Amino acid sequence: MNISFNPNYTANIVKSNVISNRHMSSNLAPLTQDTVSFSGRKKADLIKMEKEKLGDAIKNNDVEVILNNFGIETQQNKNGLYTISHYEQPKKYSYKELGINENKMFEKIERIDDYAIFCGSDVTKLGSLKSIGGNAYFGESKIKDLKGLETIEKRAFCMDSKLNEKSFENVDVKEGIIW
Repeated sequence: MNISFNPNYTANIVKSNVISNRHMSSNLAPLTQDTVSFSGRKKADLIKMEKEKLGDAIKNNDVEVILNNFGIETQQNKNGLYTISHYEQPKKYSYKELGINENKMFEKIERIDDYAIFCGSDVTKLGSLKSIGGNAYFGESKIKDLKGLETIEKRAFCMDSKLNEKSFENVDVKEGIIW
């Protein structure tokens, strides 16, 4: 059986429940059918639909609406800043592709309860962020300094990042930094 995938499409349905509404993967070993059929939409079409849905939220930098849309829980603190459950790029495209300014979002985010993945992100500065409750992944990110960040409750992963030891002078990293 020969199967090839166009990366501009995402799968919606496959006859088994192995693959469902995710980017297609080259690891199809669990599938046993001789014929795989699926329908999909172009990535550009998905981005267009998401931009239309989030238009006002993007324009107004509405952190709550934007992040909730991607399964990231938000809670507004008494000071008007947000605590969010975790941080990562959406699964099918980036915030940048949607026209979302991540630096502006981070001006309104004070705490991340769990992990933060900045890989592939357009964030260059952490704005109001003071604390990350889990691991922080800075590899292949655009972040050059951690100004304002006080605590990382677990580990900081910095392989292939723009950060150095001096970047962590004022940050308490509880379980260490991995270079």
